[in-house]
Amino acid sequence: MDDPALRPNPRRELSCESLDREEWRAPGTFEVLAADPEGPARAGRLWTAHGPVDTPCFMPVGTYGAVKGLAREDLEVVGSQIILGNSYHLAHRPGAARVRELGGLHRFITWDRPILTDSG
Repeated sequence: MDDPALRPNPRRELSCESLDREEWRAPGTFEVLAADPEGPARAGRLWTAHGPVDTPCFMPVGTYGAVKGLAREDLEVVGSQIILGNSYHLAHRPGAARVRELGGLHRFITWDRPILTDSG
C-alpha cells in the first residue's frame, strides 16, 4: 500500500550534495521564504554545514544520539531534516572522548543531516 504519509518529504531532497554553489548559503544564514501579511507567522530556511532545514519543522529528540523506536532510515522516510541531541547526556554517556574517537557526533549516530544540541 502506498501511504502518502510515508513518502519521503520532497523538500528534503534539498541537501548539501544536491545543491550547486550558486544555491548554497553560509552556515547560520536564515532566509524568510514566506510570511503571513496578517500576522507574525513565517516559513524560512536555516542553512547549516550539514544542509538546510526548512522551518517550521518537526525535530525528533535523540537524547543520547538515538531517537527511541526509530532507525535512521525511518527518520529519513518521514522527512526529518534535523534531530536534537543532548550534549549534557552525551558528555556523560558515551562521553566526549568516545564520540571524538568515533569520528564526531555525526559519525557516532550515523546521521549526515543537521543536528542541534542543547545542554539539557
